[in-house]
Formats: sequence, C-alpha cells, structure tokens
Amino acid sequence: IDLVADYNKLTQYENYWSHMSEDAKDLNLLTPDDIQTITSVVKALLSKVDVAKNLGTVNPIATLRDKMNEVYSTLENRDDWKDILSISLITISFEDLPYSLNCCDGVEEFAEVWNRLLFHSKLWEKVRPRISQDDRYAYVIKTHNDIPNDRGIIERHDRSKVPYELVNPSQKIDVWAFGVLLFALCGGGSLFPLGFEDDLNDTEAFEQLYGWDRLRAEKKVRAKVDDPLAQDLLLQVLVPESERLPNMEVVLAHPFFGPSSSDEAQRILEKHEEEQLILEETVLVKRMTTDTRRVVDNAMEKQCKIIFNEKKIVVPTCLIVLPYELERGDGENLTIGTETDLGLAVRTGQYLLNINKATARLSFWLMMKRSFGSDKNHASQFKTKMKGWLKRIRTEKSDVVAKDIVTSIGCGSEYTKLCVELLEHGDSTSHAKAYLKDPMAAARQDIFESIDALVKCYSSQYFYLVDEFYGVPVRSEESIDFGEGEAKVYPIRVDPNSGIFQNLFLTFMNLAVMKLTAGVGLPALARLLGLPRPYGVPASWKESVPGLVHSRNKPSSIAEFAVLHEVIRRQSQQGGKSNGDEMRQLEDFLRDKDPMRTFADLRRVSDGKENCTAMWTTEAEVRRIQSELEVASLEYKLRELKKEWVQKQKIQSQITTLTKQVHALKSGGVVNSNGNGVEHPRPSRNKGRNGPGKTKSFEDTPMNGNGQKSTLKDGKDDTEQSASNQKRKKMRKRQKPKFRPYFGVC
Repeated sequence: IDLVADYNKLTQYENYWSHMSEDAKDLNLLTPDDIQTITSVVKALLSKVDVAKNLGTVNPIATLRDKMNEVYSTLENRDDWKDILSISLITISFEDLPYSLNCCDGVEEFAEVWNRLLFHSKLWEKVRPRISQDDRYAYVIKTHNDIPNDRGIIERHDRSKVPYELVNPSQKIDVWAFGVLLFALCGGGSLFPLGFEDDLNDTEAFEQLYGWDRLRAEKKVRAKVDDPLAQDLLLQVLVPESERLPNMEVVLAHPFFGPSSSDEAQRILEKHEEEQLILEETVLVKRMTTDTRRVVDNAMEKQCKIIFNEKKIVVPTCLIVLPYELERGDGENLTIGTETDLGLAVRTGQYLLNINKATARLSFWLMMKRSFGSDKNHASQFKTKMKGWLKRIRTEKSDVVAKDIVTSIGCGSEYTKLCVELLEHGDSTSHAKAYLKDPMAAARQDIFESIDALVKCYSSQYFYLVDEFYGVPVRSEESIDFGEGEAKVYPIRVDPNSGIFQNLFLTFMNLAVMKLTAGVGLPALARLLGLPRPYGVPASWKESVPGLVHSRNKPSSIAEFAVLHEVIRRQSQQGGKSNGDEMRQLEDFLRDKDPMRTFADLRRVSDGKENCTAMWTTEAEVRRIQSELEVASLEYKLRELKKEWVQKQKIQSQITTLTKQVHALKSGGVVNSNGNGVEHPRPSRNKGRNGPGKTKSFEDTPMNGNGQKSTLKDGKDDTEQSASNQKRKKMRKRQKPKFRPYFGVC
C-alpha cells in the first residue's frame, strides 16, 4: 500500500482486523511467564471441571480442590477459581488482568476468551502490516475467498471491507508451496528470511516477496541449487502465477522425478551445459560506444526471447539460407561469384520483401478493422469517413488523403507510403474488402504465394550465420576433423527435400530481414544476400519500400514479426509439419551440424548486466569494440553530464518559480494559477483622490450590497467613518508608552 497516495487503505485494513489487533494488545499486557502460568492453570481447571461434571457433583470447585490437594494445598480456604488464578500469578491479581479476561463469569468462558486471545495474537503477528524503513509503503497479507455462505456457496466478498480482492483458491498456490519446500530440500535453506515460527522475518522479506519475479527467482535458484533438473523445475514453479505450472500432475511429470537418461532430461542437461559454456565464452564489454550499444540493444537474441518466450538462448539466431554459395571477393565480405547467382539473389530478395510487405499490409488492415469497433454507431461513422476518403482520391493527392487515414486509425507515420500505395493500386477496392473481411486469411494468401515462389528458387540450400554488427554472412575459415576427414562447418549444406527451410529457417530469415532493414533499409538486404557493392540495390526492390515500416526506435519490428510468425505457424500446423517450438529445433540442428560449437568463429558480446542481451560478431570486430573503451567512457561521461545539466535546469526553473511565489506572498500579492506571475491587489479607486472637503464623483461611488451604486449620502457617511477611524489611530499612537532604549535591547 502506498502510504502517500492511499493511506486510507491501510486504515481500512487495520479496521478489518481490529478484533485481532485488540486481542493482541490485551495479551501483550502480560509477561511471558504470566501467559505460561495462565495457560497451565486454565488447562488444569478445565480438566478438573470436566471430571467434576462427570461425577455429577453439585459443587465442581469443591471437587476440584479435592483432586488438587497436592498441587494447590495452599488454596484450601479458597472457593473461587478467580482466587486460584490470582494465587498462581503471584505478582498480579485477577482484577489486574485485561478487561476481556476479568469480566468473565465462569471458568469455561474465561478459557474460551483466553484461547481466543492466544489464537488472535498469533494470527495478528502474521497479518499485521509491515511498514518500510522510509515510511512510504505498507506490506499486508491477502486472504482467501474460501468461506461459504449458509448454502455452501462462496460468494463474492464485499470490497468495502478490505482494500484488495480476495484470492481465490487454486492449485497454483499449492504448486508454489511445493516449490518452497523443494527449494529448501535442494538448496539447503529457506527461499526468504524466516523467523522462529517459519514466518517472514522482517519488512525486507516482505519487500522481496512483493517484488518477486522470474529474474529474481532465476538468480536465487541458480545461486543455491546445483542440480540442473531441479533448477529447471523450480524455475517453472517459483515464478509469478501467470507463468507457473498449473497443477501437481504436471509438476510430477517433470524429468526431475524420472530417470536422468530420458530424452527430455538429457535435453535439459545439455542446455544447462551449453548455458555454462556460453557464459564462459561471452566477451564482456562494460562500456560501449553509442553505435555498438544501439546494435546490442536491437540484437536478434532480444527479439527471439520476446517472440519465442525464451529466457536463455544458447546459439546464434541471426542467420540466412541462400540458394547459392558465396565466395571471398576482393574485400573482406563474402559476395556472389556468378551472373546466374546474381539473378537468383535478386529474385530471392524480391520474394522476401514481398513477404515483409504482406506482413506490414496485414498490420495496417488489422488496425483499420479495429477502428470500426464493436459499436454499430461508431462503425457507421467510420464507414462514412472511408467513403469520404475514396471520394477525395479523385480530386486530391494520395499522400494528403493517406496522412488523414493514418492519423484517424492511430498508426504511425511510417505507414503513410503503404497507405498511398494501397490507394493508388488498381484493384484497391476488392483488395480492401478482402482484408477488411478477414485480414488473416487475405494476408496468408499473399504470404504463401510469395513463400511458394521463394521455395522454387532453392534447388540448393546453404546455411550461413550472420555477423550482426555489419549484417553480412560469414563462413568457417578453418577445417575441423570430424573423424571422416577435415571439413569446414559453415556454410552448412541443407537437404532441399527435408522441408526444414520453410518450416524453420524461413521464420528466422524474415526476422533477420526486418531487423537489418530497420536500420539502413534496402542496402542492408543487399549485403545480407551477398550482392557486390558496385551492383547496388536492384531497381525492382524499390517498389517494396512502402513495406519497410520497421524502426529501431519502435517495437513495431517485433510486433510485425509476431503477426507473421503466427500466420506461418498456423499454416504449418494445418499441414502437420511443425510443432511450434522453433528455438528447440534450431538448437538441435546446430548441435547436430556443429557439435564443436564453432559458430563460424563468431563471438558473443555483452555488457554483462542482468537479463542483458548480446550480439554475435567476428573476432576482429570484438577487438575493435574493446579498443574503443576510451571513447565509450567519454561518451558515458558526456551522457551523465547532460543528464545532470537537464536536472540542474529543472531545479533552477523550480527555484525561480518558488522565489516568485514567496515574493508575491510577502508583498501581499496573489500568485497566478500557473505559479509564474504575481498579481498585486488593485488599490481602491478612492485612495489618494478624495481629500477633506472634496465630493466623490459618481464613478468613485462604492457599490452597495446589491451590486448597485450607492447614493452620495452613503458616500458622505463613508467619509465621516474614515475620518473617525484615522482619529482613533492617532489617539492610540499618542497613548503608546515610551520606553528607554535598553528596554528595546532586552
């Protein structure tokens, strides 16, 4: 609970548990020895009273004394249970007990109240608010909505009683409890700091639990648990509820509870080993230049984590499959060697751009369809707008109309060129109707027409990894002995009949195209396909420029690809060729084809921060990045100084504003609503104008209570009253006693 913004919520919470807090306060008035003594005496009294009732005696206290002669020999003359308690407590009497106890009339009532105090005090210690050290936040415990009514139905609770929604019981809560127990068994300690009663120890523990997420769970589990299978299970259990395994059946089906020789267990163990290797082999660069930082922040690894919901990626993901093999040219980059391959590269690039444009068109029409909304009136109004736009095309320029359309549907200005193309297209009306009716179906048709044409170009397939900094394919320069003779790993020859190209590689290829063209446009695609530098950008590609709506500064690249990925996966699933686990398939492919993890001599570069991303680049580029450490440090200092300068300007502006406000209040002025200016009260129109013997003009006449001008008689009375006030002031001034100077000093 934010105590600054919502302090009433804390009051509401305390009022809800007030019955427990009051009982806890009553019990805290007693010492631990008193509590132990009363508990023992009450237990003995109840047992003896039960015996007396069973014997049918009329006076249970007398029977109690007979049965307790040895223990309470000094109480022979006592005939009241209150006296027994008073003598047992020694230091205090029964009347000194809290009111909730000394108002009881019988032993059984006293015992019932005493047990209630003990229970409520213990429970209040669990649910009482914990206040942070800065007094900014209060941490409280939520409760379950599991109390049925008279009919046995759990109704929705009254929100006015507690400042939160009650938690509905679920199996995921049991899964969390099991995870806490498993962590203690495998890690040798508790997940959070605990006290003697196994409750959270202090406010810091509550803060940890409140801010618990997957990143903290991963850090804690990997630091305390060594078993890779236990780590994998705990990171699916000790996570936020939305990411947690649904029930114990799924938990017990995990390889942790089975033989380590199973396929799934071996996959987990292999990935764990690869994670350790990749951490050891990663080049850490704490300070990077602005250009390098921009590439790392937009690396393929970051986008794949989001798209495929992967937490750890252990292989390069920026790749390209080409229908030809590249050769080492005059420069350092690989290029196309023959004219035939050059024409093949132009067609390949065209089909990839067509897929990209179809994806952008799909996104545009999805936003257009959302603009219609579910409300019929809103949809009718938007249709009227569309008719107006179509009419305007006949008389106005397409770019002007396109800007209005893009603004109306709420998409970015990067869609303007695409909208212009759609407006100027010959069959735009039929195309628009098809996309409005079913955008996914229309886009799927366009995308897979391009995919079918693209696949026909790949009579041969060569798998290349890509240097992410320059966006160029790389190959192995050294041969490796695999037992059957030495050979270079990259490029990897892929069987065209395996279907892996369209079911797996094309997904990553489209993402690479979107990521690279988001920076420099079509020249990036030319480098990716190995086109010679003098050849430039093919003229046929320029028609696809409207589809390049992806930008480094916006997450549209990831969003667009997510839509494309969903379309491709749906179509693949219908054909029964994909299970939707692309990252696992890519890892298995590289384990099989590159068991030594050479990755074409690419190195992983990262800044080493938590949950950081990384890019894959060449050894030469790594040395260049490391050599720019001094430049990166200066750029870092420059950024920090700019931040300080902006902060100082804000502080200076606040100082100026507050100074004006203070000056206005001291001088009797009024601060403007904007806090920047000062308005002084207007002086009376009569002040300094009408001296003695002068008559007020009609304009200087004051207003009466009804907002009308007063008469001249009223003005005369006001003049006399003012003179009388001045006379009284002079009299008070004359009557003021005179003191010697040193009295003023005192």
